[in-house]
Amino acid sequence: MIYTQSASSKKYAKAFFNVYKDQITFDQIQSFKLVLLFCRNHNDFLSIIGQLVGRQEGFENLLDEMHSHFELPESVKKLIQVLIKHKKISLFAQILQDIYCLYMLENNLLEVTIRAAANLTEEGQQKLERFFKKLSKKTIIPNFKIDESLIAGVRMESELFLWEHSIKSQIASLSKAMLDEQ
Repeated sequence: MIYTQSASSKKYAKAFFNVYKDQITFDQIQSFKLVLLFCRNHNDFLSIIGQLVGRQEGFENLLDEMHSHFELPESVKKLIQVLIKHKKISLFAQILQDIYCLYMLENNLLEVTIRAAANLTEEGQQKLERFFKKLSKKTIIPNFKIDESLIAGVRMESELFLWEHSIKSQIASLSKAMLDEQ
């Protein structure tokens, strides 16, 4: 995930992170990511929260339901209350994104999607993880997927890196070379 460009969301995220960073767990950060994806997929969610602010019972029920469903810490509820008080609830998703990025940087973590044309053995997965760890100098959080379009080979990508060795990439290189020679 990319750190946002919003100065306001960065300020809230840094303040939150500075206060709670020692209490935030990796599982909670994964929950933050799920809430962020939910907000992105349901654009109206934050506006509904904004509309419920005056209706205490409906608002509290929605917050409780969200916390229960996503297993969020109480600190997020406090963050939402501050955002509502400052009339900045529209920044909630961006702030979660920035908190996620700050956590990943602070802990030297990198999420990597590793696509292979077929299932990898446990040993093959470990070799790819070690390779990408050496390449990035970060602790890797792998997400393995099968991508038959690679034909044979592997593609590893994160927000910072892209590495591919596959028949598909070799065909693309040969096609480009042939076009360049014309």
